Amino acid sequence: MPDNPNHVIYVWIDALFNYATALGLGEPNGELHKQRGKYWPADYHLIGKEILWFHAVIWPAVLMALKLPLPKCIYAHSFWISEGQKMSKSLGNFIDLATIEQYLGTYSLDAWRFYLATHGPLGATDANFTAQQFHDVYSTDLVNTVGNCASRVTAMINKYFDGSVPSSSPQADEQWAGNARACVDRAQRTMEAFDIAGSIEAAMALVRQVDGYINQTEPFKLAKDETRREELSQILYQCAEAVRIASLLLWPVMPHKMAELWTAMELNIDPQAGGLHELTQWGGFKPGTRVQKVALFPRIDSPIETGASA
Repeated sequence: MPDNPNHVIYVWIDALFNYATALGLGEPNGELHKQRGKYWPADYHLIGKEILWFHAVIWPAVLMALKLPLPKCIYAHSFWISEGQKMSKSLGNFIDLATIEQYLGTYSLDAWRFYLATHGPLGATDANFTAQQFHDVYSTDLVNTVGNCASRVTAMINKYFDGSVPSSSPQADEQWAGNARACVDRAQRTMEAFDIAGSIEAAMALVRQVDGYINQTEPFKLAKDETRREELSQILYQCAEAVRIASLLLWPVMPHKMAELWTAMELNIDPQAGGLHELTQWGGFKPGTRVQKVALFPRIDSPIETGASA
């Protein structure tokens, strides 16, 4: 720049144009724009914090000069570090593709996605990737919480109702319907604020409520008393329906495992076919639906030991 010879832009002007040209914004009547123009302006333009200047100053200036709309939000995230240290070639501590493949093969792609979304550096602070923490999160949140809850509910429906979802009543379900709606509203609100971990936590809170409800009501004891059959039916319906709603909130981060759950529960769900509010209305699980016991996340004894993350 003439007034500041020490200010260097490098190739960023040319690189930034790719956002516009890739969507055909330079040719409003072109075929590319017809296909992709709907993707701009972006609701969130997600970037790494080291290139914030170019995306928060240079890029908006270019868009304004071209009379193109600005992104609604420019969100700069922090970095991953590895076992407490910055990743570097000299230390050889990168979480490289070979290491990632090990995690995917051992824990699953959805477990990897869950960890990155819930413990990643989307905030202002760098996130520390450790093999032990990954293993602990997998065991606590996925095996013992999501997986165990789904397994308990489907197993009890199979054992006490021959695999057929029992019935309940709007009066009996009123409190649960309110709890579920509060979790859905919280998940939507936090996602809109780009608090992805907070949105996932709203779903996890609903799953934990189901676990706590089972521990409190002890349906495995009620099943021994024929005079409390209706109460048992209501409890297991409420648990199944709450799990269904929680699965919709977890689907964006664990699409494969939630689809596996829906298959076991004979739920024909297309999460992209309708709005979240409609899909999560209480009562979507129809009594009489057949379910199978499901095991989503196998227990793994110890963390992965690799050169990159050991």
